[in-house]
Amino acid sequence: MDPLLKQQQVLFRTLPTPASLTMAQIKLWWVWRRKHGYAPIRGIFAALLPLAFAVGALFASIFSSYIIATSNLEVLVQSPFCGTVDFDKLNSVGGGRYSKYYESNGESYGFDCYQNSSTLPARCRNVYVQSKLPFAVTSGPCPFAPSMCITDDSPSTIVDSGLLEVSRYFGLNIRAKDDVKFRRRTQCVVLPVGDHIRIVNRSELGDAPTYGWPPPYNITDEPYITFSYGGDPFSRSGPWENLTYQESLWSTNASTSYGSL
Repeated sequence: MDPLLKQQQVLFRTLPTPASLTMAQIKLWWVWRRKHGYAPIRGIFAALLPLAFAVGALFASIFSSYIIATSNLEVLVQSPFCGTVDFDKLNSVGGGRYSKYYESNGESYGFDCYQNSSTLPARCRNVYVQSKLPFAVTSGPCPFAPSMCITDDSPSTIVDSGLLEVSRYFGLNIRAKDDVKFRRRTQCVVLPVGDHIRIVNRSELGDAPTYGWPPPYNITDEPYITFSYGGDPFSRSGPWENLTYQESLWSTNASTSYGSL
């Protein structure tokens, strides 16, 4: 029978705290130091391990404030006010004002935050998980027929975000195996003017829909500027089958309504 071993087993079964376990092992060693020659060796591991844990927990509690920020923490919130936008309901209660508000705020956010700078304004760091998404700007070939580009050497500009992990860049809380990648690629080109832009009278447009004075105020000889870069879903035929857009020159310089602030 080994009484020292029995006392150690009883001590472990009481599940003391790390600091209490260390002190109890030191007491056992002190009592058995002259009666059992191996008492220090048999108790040193059981004393040092909980002591190391206690010291590590103490340092972690002291220095945790230096490694964890307490502001702008990202948390997952479950709320009945979060979800997808009901556009039908939104439009019925003034969705125009809603979209205009976010359109204007989105534009100002883009100007403020999408800068080629290492330091950004404070508002850029408190809205999204990523203040701005990475993208590359390169030159590319003409996406249309050669006659629709004004230059032959790299006539278009390509803005490409590349493949972005949705969870990392957009803050969606999804599992790694369910993660998807999003890519936005935009190619822009300056269209030639040439014969694509004309100024004609209203009478020449025939039954083509116009965006000038509302009926019955259409004037026969009212000047219109027309842009012919390909027909729209109205599928026109005849001389205006390639008409893209037209606007009254008179209505662009007149106010048909007024408001107050």
